[in-house]
Amino acid sequence: MNWIENVYVSEQMQDVETVLYSLKKEIPVLHVYLIAVEQREGKARLVTLSSVSALRRKETHEKLWVVGVAFGPIQARRLLVEIIADAAGRYGTVEGLAEQLMKE
Repeated sequence: MNWIENVYVSEQMQDVETVLYSLKKEIPVLHVYLIAVEQREGKARLVTLSSVSALRRKETHEKLWVVGVAFGPIQARRLLVEIIADAAGRYGTVEGLAEQLMKE
């Protein structure tokens, strides 16, 4: 998996540094969800998945750019809305966000 430099984090997340360290070392963290830009067939889309299922999907690791980390599914949905709003303001679309990620 790829990570953006400044990951969005939900308000409810505690011990952020430890959670991010574990996830980057591919250690799943229960109740933690990832919001990622996924590249498939030339199109980009935002996906929300648990850290456990994300780390099981080894075949898609290179296609995922993690942009957000949230505690629980409700916080993940709230964070997803925040990311979409921010991406729209900065890049126009999710595809614009994905293009920017591919340049970095």
